[in-house]
Amino acid sequence: MSTSVSRVKSHPPAPESLAATVGWWIGCLLLFVAPLIRGGNRGVALIGLEWLALALLVTVAWRAMAGERLIRGAGFVRWGLLLLATAPLWVALLQLTPMPPGLWSSLPGRGFYQEILQGLGLWDARWRPASLMPDATQVSLLAAIPLVACLFLGLTCPKDRLWLLFRVCVVAALLQALLGLAQLGPSKALYFGAYFKGVIGTFANSNHLAGFLAMCLPLVVWEMLRAQRGRSSGRAWGWGGVLLVLLMTVFATGSRAGLGVAVLVTALALLLLPGERGPVPWRWRLLLLAGLLGAGLLAAGAAGLRGFGPAALARGLGTRQVMFLETWEASKAFWPLGSGLGTFSGVYPRFQTGVSGRYFVEHAHSDYVQFLMETGLLGVVLGALVLALLAVRANDLRRRLSHESGLRREDEARLAAGLGLLALLLHAWVDFNMRIPALAMLGAFLFGVFVRSQRDAGNEHVVI
Repeated sequence: MSTSVSRVKSHPPAPESLAATVGWWIGCLLLFVAPLIRGGNRGVALIGLEWLALALLVTVAWRAMAGERLIRGAGFVRWGLLLLATAPLWVALLQLTPMPPGLWSSLPGRGFYQEILQGLGLWDARWRPASLMPDATQVSLLAAIPLVACLFLGLTCPKDRLWLLFRVCVVAALLQALLGLAQLGPSKALYFGAYFKGVIGTFANSNHLAGFLAMCLPLVVWEMLRAQRGRSSGRAWGWGGVLLVLLMTVFATGSRAGLGVAVLVTALALLLLPGERGPVPWRWRLLLLAGLLGAGLLAAGAAGLRGFGPAALARGLGTRQVMFLETWEASKAFWPLGSGLGTFSGVYPRFQTGVSGRYFVEHAHSDYVQFLMETGLLGVVLGALVLALLAVRANDLRRRLSHESGLRREDEARLAAGLGLLALLLHAWVDFNMRIPALAMLGAFLFGVFVRSQRDAGNEHVVI
């Protein structure tokens, strides 16, 4: 009796395909231009990002049809990533499929609107989708195209080009930081017509700029420590200067959450990423962090402290706590289907009371509770899947950190990406950074890098 045995043979990396090269260049352009017009959070800018993302996805499909295995890993990781990549389709199927009026009115939270329509004489027998604002849901699903593209960019980019994509992100962050610092001067032309002033770069407000810079800080730390290991003191000092400029700008924004996550992920990057070997290297890293923070605080001056007074803290936290609780009540009213992706601004006024009732609120200032309100149980499942994938890869890195051989270069890149993603995940508790295309796209890219397989597509062949 003969048996077939599967075995894996390692081969030198195959020549990079034309589709991979074109996709990489499109990915560079996509990550670089995303922040330029209010973080992509404007109609024309978002349409441009969607077309670029579609072009990138065409190259991904091209590679898949050519036989490249683009998503690798164990069964759970592979199928989990496929489920996440197709999540917009599942949301569309659940929230945009028309249903009979009797079924629609029986869904949680819909009876209120049926009564209003009946009172106005507008209720009829037409079939309606579960989403209370189908047009807004369609727009939100189209906005997910760049996220899917950036996810695949992180998953499939050849590892020898990954650090170049990191540098594209860092250059974009450095330009934003320099513009933000220049906005401390008297010229109003540097705001390009923005409503909010202060240190905002090309974003709509300072919180989004701070969040973007915080996500890029671990990438800068990685480059700095790599240069230090390579005994290139000039490059190490150069990357240290970039780190100082970014931290100084975060201070100057006055964003409390932005500063908190920036300090945290920078400290973690300095402690966890390998640098020059020594008996107590972590002490020098802590001293470096303290020096950078002190220099940033002195350079930012009063502009960096304006949002940290007791009155400002109480005012900001009080309003956001009220919005959080009201959105939580809304999520319970629409459970388990949710009100529909992108419907928050139209549905939330029904639940406004007290402090928040004086304002028109576009976002809940907490991405998680808003996502729960809009997507219900499906959002919980997708969130749990993201956490599970992160936990699997974090455990892999933990084992490598404790191993004698330490981290490989690709592992270091994954760790830096994971810390950048952590900045977004933490900031999203108290703001709507995931609703800003540039930040969400960078987060999707970093997530793809963190959970990607340890082998590049095309570097191994299975022989039966």
